[in-house]
Amino acid sequence: MEVIDVKNCVWGALAQTINCNVLFGGFDDYIPFSASPDDTEAHGVSIYNRVLAGEFGPIGLYIAPQLTAPQLVDAVNARRDALETQGFPHAGLWFQSDERSVARINSTALAAVSALMGGQNPAFPDWIAADNTPLQVDAAGVLALQASLTAHAGALHAHARVLKAAINAATSIDELSMIDIDAGWP
Repeated sequence: MEVIDVKNCVWGALAQTINCNVLFGGFDDYIPFSASPDDTEAHGVSIYNRVLAGEFGPIGLYIAPQLTAPQLVDAVNARRDALETQGFPHAGLWFQSDERSVARINSTALAAVSALMGGQNPAFPDWIAADNTPLQVDAAGVLALQASLTAHAGALHAHARVLKAAINAATSIDELSMIDIDAGWP
């Protein structure tokens, strides 16, 4: 393919990729193009080498695309959901909160409620923290463990709500870019 002109060259997100606009012979408009030294087409390799040699001016820096408000909300939800399964603090220890662990905590808490309603507070088997430290628990202790799990999940959801409110209140890309969705999580 005949290359008439190349403009707006910037480094791409992928290594050794240059994004640019190319005017090919037989076309009236520039076409977005990603040039690479590994292109399967000879004209792609040629464009890459010519741009790299400076024939079409300097190559601009790569600028990561800005996330839209809906994309940021999705990212906040994904972060919250991931953190919910990565453990929670209780009694100075860290406990697992993957789906199976949460089911075990909740079923054991149900048994604890039943025991307490019957006027008993039996000892339960030691609950093992994520670092393998045993925690002695009775029925009340199991409920305290469940309460810590619930409080941690609640704190994650509360922080996510604050972030999503800030995202929804933003009126420009600049305001969106100032929101750090990685900071402040419990």
